[in-house]
Amino acid sequence: MNKIIKFGDNIDTDTIIPGQYCNILENESLGKYCMHNVYKDFYKQVKQGDVIIAGENFGCGSSREMAPLAIKETGIELIIAKSFSRIFMRNAINIGLQLIQDEKFYELSKNGDEISINDMYIKNVTNGLELEFKHITNPVYKKISGAGGIMQLAKKIINGETEI
Repeated sequence: MNKIIKFGDNIDTDTIIPGQYCNILENESLGKYCMHNVYKDFYKQVKQGDVIIAGENFGCGSSREMAPLAIKETGIELIIAKSFSRIFMRNAINIGLQLIQDEKFYELSKNGDEISINDMYIKNVTNGLELEFKHITNPVYKKISGAGGIMQLAKKIINGETEI
């Protein structure tokens, strides 16, 4: 079972990926330093499919493209937050990291709660709360996310495998 990793408000990009690690060229290595200054071995505590739940303004601060990439490289595929900074949201969309904006789920979920996700609903198994799976932007975001990011979608369009 996957679990919830809960953060508060105003988690900035410097917290997500500290500046001294932004020059790493291999995407896989970025995950090792995700949340490094807050939780030294965060990447070891996270498993594929775990979900970050956060408060207001997640991803605020500088426009580090590496911030959502570092999160994705830990195995996290979804972030549910009360709100996201606009630049973080755009960067997350570009790499296919799924985002949902919802206040109730944040308020009623705790760190370590078990979570289940299917195509339509997210369920906090620990307390029974269900959230309908709604993307925070338009249908193009769903298409980008489904393709795994904007570059993968562009490749599929070029190869005639899909269209917008």
